[in-house]
Amino acid sequence: MKSTLMLMLTPLAAIPSVYADDGSPANETEKYLTQKVTSVTGTPTALKNTAAAIYVITSEDFRTQGHQTIADALRAVPGFHVARIDSNKIAVTSRGFNGRFANKLLVLIDGRSVYTPLNGGVRWELQDMVTADIDRIEVIRGPAATMWGSNAVNGVVNIITKHSKDTQGGHAKLGIGTTDQHTGEIRWGGQLGEALSYRLSAKGFKRGEYSNEGGGKNDDAWEGNHFNLRADWQLTDRDSFTFIANASKSDINSGSSGTVARFRRTLSSGFVPGVTFDSFRSTTLTTDVDWSTHSFQADWTRKLSPTAGFSVKAYYDQTESRHALLDEQRKTADIDFRHWFSWGGNNASIWGLKYSSTKDDITGSAGLTLSPLDRSMDTTSAFFQNTHAFSDQWSLMLGTNVEHNDQTGSEVQPSARLSYAYSDDTTVWASGSRAIRRPTRFEDDVEQLTQGPALQGLLTSLFGGFVGGSFGADAQDFQVITTRGTRMKTPESLVAWELGMRQSYFEKRLSVEVNAFHHDYKHLMTFADTDGDPLTVELDNTSHGDAFGVEASIRYSPTDRLDLMLNYTQFKLDLHGPMASAEDNQAENLIYGSLSYKLTQDLSVFTTLYHADRIPGLNIGSYTNVDAGLSWKVNRNVRFNLWGKNLTDPYHKEYVDSTAPRTPARVPRSLFAEVAFSF
Repeated sequence: MKSTLMLMLTPLAAIPSVYADDGSPANETEKYLTQKVTSVTGTPTALKNTAAAIYVITSEDFRTQGHQTIADALRAVPGFHVARIDSNKIAVTSRGFNGRFANKLLVLIDGRSVYTPLNGGVRWELQDMVTADIDRIEVIRGPAATMWGSNAVNGVVNIITKHSKDTQGGHAKLGIGTTDQHTGEIRWGGQLGEALSYRLSAKGFKRGEYSNEGGGKNDDAWEGNHFNLRADWQLTDRDSFTFIANASKSDINSGSSGTVARFRRTLSSGFVPGVTFDSFRSTTLTTDVDWSTHSFQADWTRKLSPTAGFSVKAYYDQTESRHALLDEQRKTADIDFRHWFSWGGNNASIWGLKYSSTKDDITGSAGLTLSPLDRSMDTTSAFFQNTHAFSDQWSLMLGTNVEHNDQTGSEVQPSARLSYAYSDDTTVWASGSRAIRRPTRFEDDVEQLTQGPALQGLLTSLFGGFVGGSFGADAQDFQVITTRGTRMKTPESLVAWELGMRQSYFEKRLSVEVNAFHHDYKHLMTFADTDGDPLTVELDNTSHGDAFGVEASIRYSPTDRLDLMLNYTQFKLDLHGPMASAEDNQAENLIYGSLSYKLTQDLSVFTTLYHADRIPGLNIGSYTNVDAGLSWKVNRNVRFNLWGKNLTDPYHKEYVDSTAPRTPARVPRSLFAEVAFSF
């Protein structure tokens, strides 16, 4: 098979090309392999030498692959399953366990965690920003808890924005489409003296609704705004300071209505129809959600030598949501210290300390509440990681993270990564690591659910990963289902074994990467019926299971005009215990491909393909998305882009929450055009 592939590709590799005279990467494939990444080692390391399954989405990928959001861009990553539930909700996971809130994936923006402690996972509808501000997205598949702590179980998505000195001048973009109805973004970057640069950027959008399986309107349109300020100050030759402020607001429609009682105190017993509470109000029951977020971040970095330095990062984040079932106000403060240095001639070390505190304030309802309604949780952690080079070819990275948190106590998350550079073109690596997922606030403290047909879909749309299993299947109006959260002292844990290889050919015009993994999960948490009482649900963490998979990626730049990429994922999940039915909620085969071709210096065409295997447990058939786009550089300041999405069929289903009675949404075929200006 390998020899056949080489024979097929050799004629293309023989096409003449022009290499850079300054030693810089001569083609897109070489540029990808040699770019520096920081998410695994903590310091800049060439991607081709990194002993982990890491993938990078570049700023250019957003243009050449037509991504409108961060979540859409993650479709390109091997091992990632990205599926739309409806217009405003999306399921994103690495290596299985997908759902509305896939709680084994940690997401960072400039080092600031956007993982939600309430129900785990990430609210992707809030992570919208000016895509031109993104420098790169480093994506680790598999555990990365030694560097990043708890919840970095199946992967880490590290979104890194551009330095303000790289975004000088003006930028504006206007877009219009059939589904992405209106999108606008504007940015201005400037200087205050020689040492201080800054940028201000803003984005607004309005996205239309999908249709449902019956052909009716799904009432899931949404709109939002995002604002960003970044300032970078070179204090001295050794010291730099960065300040980042973000604010966003989203109004999200989700379609159902009714009435429900609201209260600001915890009930002492289960809800009984007809009982009057001292502090409650009747409000419209709707799944529409109003979100607002604000964050402030400050980073100080000092270089001690060419191979040593330290950084201090602090941030404050405030999030507020308004929903008929549950309001949340959350405040998070975090401070992180890291120190890196080299010693002994063949060792590179990094260590750090981190303290984080989060406090929430919940307004519950007769349908859903937490006990207590407000809670603070603190986390303290320390880590150390050392890379020892035995020779020019062999290196070993050893490290561990020791964490103490208010939920499960003390946790140790070690890792070991062995790398062998057979040549400049070939690297083989192997790793073993452990990671834990802390319980969510829901898993700890949910007090009750009042389940009936009017509430079932709403609960799923809010807390899809949590409201699952068999309970509620026979629920009728006004039945009371008691759900008990339990403060378990044993978190979910993963021991992962991975093996990977990267190899390049034809003077780095072709690269091949293959990774295989085995994940061993213990103490998986779920909610299940108690024996003999279908109306009582309690926390259970006795499930366990294994995941096996292979991820492959091929990049090829046969000429300076043509770039090709093909990624494949094969995945199998084997679960035991109450979660066993979730085995069939995964797509076992995923394919992503892209082609970029320059017709002329100013005119390029692009196409992408995304294929997802069927999901038997959710009654989702296999589907293939084909997108095609055109980019025309009108002049040095104006560019026009046109994209057609999901061109192979008028609509299809991608994902649905298994307990939702609501008719599943269908992802439609769509067109999108945009014009970008620089000034």
